[in-house]
Amino acid sequence: MFYAEGDSIPLYIGKSIDIRSRLLAHLRTPEEARMLRQAQRIEYQQTAGEIGALLLESRLIKELQPLKNKRLRRQQRLCSLRIRDGLLGLEQSTGRSCFRAQIGKCAGTYRGENCGG
Repeated sequence: MFYAEGDSIPLYIGKSIDIRSRLLAHLRTPEEARMLRQAQRIEYQQTAGEIGALLLESRLIKELQPLKNKRLRRQQRLCSLRIRDGLLGLEQSTGRSCFRAQIGKCAGTYRGENCGG
């Protein structure tokens, strides 16, 4: 998040794996270089991965309405992500097969066997 001096609302919100390379990329066009010159403070938040970064960026842009994020600021469409059958292995195992495994319909992706949940 790029902030101008004394501002509580950011000029711009973006995501990046490498902040230094992202800053250098903002010097490519005159308008982006002008925005970078206005920025007096940069803040960042770490996320668990790409999806987390995209969701955080989108939420912050809609909440804070930064001046330079016009395109994402206007989008009113929301999306959601539904995770089923332990595909990510985030669910705690109960030590027994899930109902879908018991009826022969589980994809069995958790630990390469029945999902266990």
